[in-house]
Amino acid sequence: MDRDPELIGHDYPTLFGMGAHPFLTLTLFIAMFERSYEEPLGFQLEYARRLSHYELPYPDIAT
Repeated sequence: MDRDPELIGHDYPTLFGMGAHPFLTLTLFIAMFERSYEEPLGFQLEYARRLSHYELPYPDIAT
């Protein structure tokens, strides 16, 4: 079975660019990685920083 390198590498900016829903990826990755950050909301701030280069309109996330 092939594994998705974007998911394995936690490359959520690429996943977002491919159309992954930002709320779902954010909540999933918070559950997985929030304990890796000492600062409160550390992961959320990192997520926002890494997605900050996107401008409106965002990639299509219609389901």
